[in-house]
Amino acid sequence: MKKNLFMFAAVALLATTACTMEIVDVNSDASVESSSVVFTAGVETRTALVPDNETKNHQIHWVSGDKINIDGVEFSTTDDGAKAYFTTESAFTEDNDYIAVYPATAGMSFDEITVPATQEAVDYNFNSAAVVSVAKTTTTTLDFKNLTSILKFQVPVTASKVTISADQPLAGTVKVDWNNGEPTWVAVDGKTSNEVTVTGSLTAGVDYYVAVLPGTKTNFTVRIDGYLSRSAASVAPERSMVMNMKTLPAPVKSAWSVIGLNGDWDNDVAMYNDVNDWIVVKGLAIKSTDEFKFRKDGKYDTQIAGGLTAPNTKRDAGWVNITVSEAGTYDLYIDAISNYYIMTPGELPSAAAAPGPIEITVIFDGDTNRDYIHIWSDGGEVANNQQCTSRNPFTWKVTIPEGDQQKRDYKVILKKGSGWDSYKTNDGDKICLRNPMPLKIVGNKPTHK
Repeated sequence: MKKNLFMFAAVALLATTACTMEIVDVNSDASVESSSVVFTAGVETRTALVPDNETKNHQIHWVSGDKINIDGVEFSTTDDGAKAYFTTESAFTEDNDYIAVYPATAGMSFDEITVPATQEAVDYNFNSAAVVSVAKTTTTTLDFKNLTSILKFQVPVTASKVTISADQPLAGTVKVDWNNGEPTWVAVDGKTSNEVTVTGSLTAGVDYYVAVLPGTKTNFTVRIDGYLSRSAASVAPERSMVMNMKTLPAPVKSAWSVIGLNGDWDNDVAMYNDVNDWIVVKGLAIKSTDEFKFRKDGKYDTQIAGGLTAPNTKRDAGWVNITVSEAGTYDLYIDAISNYYIMTPGELPSAAAAPGPIEITVIFDGDTNRDYIHIWSDGGEVANNQQCTSRNPFTWKVTIPEGDQQKRDYKVILKKGSGWDSYKTNDGDKICLRNPMPLKIVGNKPTHK
């Protein structure tokens, strides 16, 4: 083992420092040095998105300060250009078989190489720490090959993040096979991400780039600040190629909105169209005392409400104002058949659970002088012929099944022989879904205990 200066010549890679890295546009018919890595924008990319009509290639150069790993040892360069020399003063064992990873932060071997799931937005450039390349050689000349694909885009308006997702991994930790200079990858279990996000101050009209793992991606979606910009059933970004998505479409506002939060029944909160006919608004802070509903076209002619709702559950439409069982920040969804969903951030409606049964309590204070109790709703009888166990105060608990929870308007009915006396909850005292306190009946006035 030697601890002295060791030098490698590396050709045609990328820059580590995004602020100084240079992407040089060259005409497609221009001669390019054979050792250069050339990204051809869109020409060979087959996708379901808008095809790229540009006639430029991107030639990418090293810059001083770039770092790579060779057999687990970090090397750096002070050179700029298509060819650079990398040196180290660390202990390094000379061999006749070397593997190298760029950037040095991506990994120390082919067994675990990481493409970051969060990448910094850089105007007219990419976060070069995310653009991973690898090399394998038996000499001291390294010919790096790109592992990743590059997606290029512009935003239509100022934004703070663009998020890309698919059914297959876009980033994370993978194992690499050199494959005779055409590197391939396989996922490391539990360490990949089907989502990659570009964050920062993104400006309309500026080119941005994001590195992703290549291969076919199904249910491919692009979101701007959380809202759907575009989607495709399948795309296929290729290794060492640029897929130009051009200017992303602006998210589309829905005719639906949210009204009533923070006691504001005058100003609607906009919602946006999403995949699968979902409509969504994200990141709303909702208090347990808030009441709200969804409405269409800013009118109450078409509305969706539903009463007390637990997080991450699916509810069908009712008429009682919606409240949440727990205060928090939520993403609100509605679907094409007027179900609504209150989801914790990042959770999709497809993961929502059906609401479980709700237990309500009726307390009778004093002699009811009745034999049986029933609970009715505007949709029919919910519980029937519960025999009174005492003429004195007693408590009766009733479980309301899932289907009956949407009927909303409950009556407590006492029966004596063939006679009926009805006790109907007040409009503001929906005992099942809007107020979990027990209903207390004194004489013929229902109140909450």
